[in-house]
Amino acid sequence: MATSIELRPLRHGEAGGLSRLLWRAFEHDPLFRHLFRSRWYAGRVVPLLFGARVRDALRHGCIDVAGAGGPPLATAIWLSPGHFPPTARRILAGLPAYLAVATLFLDRLPDLWRLTEGTAIVADEPHWHLEYLAVDPNRQGQGVGSRVLNAGLRRADDAAFACGLTTSNERNLALYRRFGFEVRDESQPFRDGPPIWSMWRPAAALRADAGPEPGAPGENRPIRSRGR
Repeated sequence: MATSIELRPLRHGEAGGLSRLLWRAFEHDPLFRHLFRSRWYAGRVVPLLFGARVRDALRHGCIDVAGAGGPPLATAIWLSPGHFPPTARRILAGLPAYLAVATLFLDRLPDLWRLTEGTAIVADEPHWHLEYLAVDPNRQGQGVGSRVLNAGLRRADDAAFACGLTTSNERNLALYRRFGFEVRDESQPFRDGPPIWSMWRPAAALRADAGPEPGAPGENRPIRSRGR
């Protein structure tokens, strides 16, 4: 008999386990492979960084998880309207994690700074910002991520807010387009790293007025492109 999937908010005691889920899900992401090339060290330090971001989102957003009675199998981590970009607040709240990352990956600090600058494009109006959508590698392709993402999108639609996100994985573009996001900007913040796409999903009322969903056949939407 198939195990049912439960959707719920993250519990405070689960922050550590969620950090490990995030690392497993993003270990091979193009951005993380560029920023943290030493896999052994990254696997021990980057989860500290994820933990700081999880705690920040618990205070300033919402974390939805999907599970089957045990640890979360998937999560969507959101910052609520008015709390993105979180640069200064996040650095202060997660200072020990950032110091650990800086100590081991000193050569990556210029790239991390450029990455922070590059995310501002999606912050031009209050919106729900999708920080991370992560699925356990053993459960990817089974619809778990779509279910947990939908929970946050419904919350934004109910309050008539837009949604924004960034991704460095080109394969994610088609997924997010299916949920109403469109590419707003493509930037190249790194000399030898991946591009970063900023995506935007208008508020529900605006999408209804606009007609077809972004990405429908026959549409040809311009993409703004910025160099490093």
